Amino acid sequence: MTIEDIEQVDAPSGGAARVMRITTGGGAFATPARMISHGEQAARSAIPLSRALPHELAVDFGVVRAVGAAALAAGGAAAAAPGLRRRARLHRDITERALLSVSVLQPSAAALACMTAPARVRFADAQADLLRDGPGGGGGGLVTYPYLGLRAGDYLRFVRERRGRDGEGAALFVLDMGMDGATMEKILDCLGGDGAPALVHLIHRGAGGPPPSPPSPPPGRGVIGRHPGRPKMAFLACQVPREAPAGECSVSGLHAACFQRGFDMAAPAQRQPPPPRRRSGSRPRRAG
Repeated sequence: MTIEDIEQVDAPSGGAARVMRITTGGGAFATPARMISHGEQAARSAIPLSRALPHELAVDFGVVRAVGAAALAAGGAAAAAPGLRRRARLHRDITERALLSVSVLQPSAAALACMTAPARVRFADAQADLLRDGPGGGGGGLVTYPYLGLRAGDYLRFVRERRGRDGEGAALFVLDMGMDGATMEKILDCLGGDGAPALVHLIHRGAGGPPPSPPSPPPGRGVIGRHPGRPKMAFLACQVPREAPAGECSVSGLHAACFQRGFDMAAPAQRQPPPPRRRSGSRPRRAG
């Protein structure tokens, strides 16, 4: 994957965005760009003779709850629930001709709270193996790792090891706009410090789905807004509400993400299945 920062453009409704040329194994496209979500992918692929979506920018953001996350962390990709396997296979099938295909299984906030740091790392590797269906498979060669909420030192070690193993530009890391700004800055410096192209995937409002709007901008927003010094780093916002918060701007949430908040690509929020009903007194198992 290559990334070129071309110019800055203004929007008639106010704000500005970068025009970047991104080239993948499937072809080239320009930003700012809107990506299609898993639900849109499934709806479009149901059209006769159009199962594989050509020339699309596709993202699938799936939330994994505590029980499923613990199983993946303990048993690896082979322990994935049948539903997760079907979802991963469907995404690969219908986006095999896409210009860019990104898929991630994100542990919910409750799941992360139940997992130790080593268990989070094992989960990340297991979901990467499941989604790419073997080394180099799926996503145009991209290997995606979810947001893990690790301490700064542990996160940097995790990022360096996966980049060294998967190759420059092949590893995509999901971060959270609500995470500590200093930690995010260090990770971005690590990803872009050697001048290699990097695509950074950010959860727009926190792991596991959008909570109520915070009273002040999340720490990550200020970090993302400083991209003139990162000409080969592109930012993708996922789980973006279709409507911008009241009083913030008069345009859609996706438009605001690119022209008001500094993102290069934006994907709409995906609906997640409701949590399973637990029997009284049962608790999710803690993964160690």
